[in-house]
Amino acid sequence: MSEGWRNRAACADSDKPEIFFCDKNDHYLIHKAKRICKRCPVRLECEGYAIRNDERGIWGGKTEKERKDGLRKIRT
Repeated sequence: MSEGWRNRAACADSDKPEIFFCDKNDHYLIHKAKRICKRCPVRLECEGYAIRNDERGIWGGKTEKERKDGLRKIRT
């Protein structure tokens, strides 16, 4: 699958990409990252990529835990 969506991602031009990989207890940075994701035109592609590749951090506006919880709900 092509990853051309990455060039259209709202985070692609972020001057602080580390906020997407912050400590899971840093609620301020998590909120900040999610605000960027909220306006992103490729959130679904991003989240799908993270799920397929078991990525860490904020992808598609969701934390790793949120993605796993979402998958768990779908499977039950």
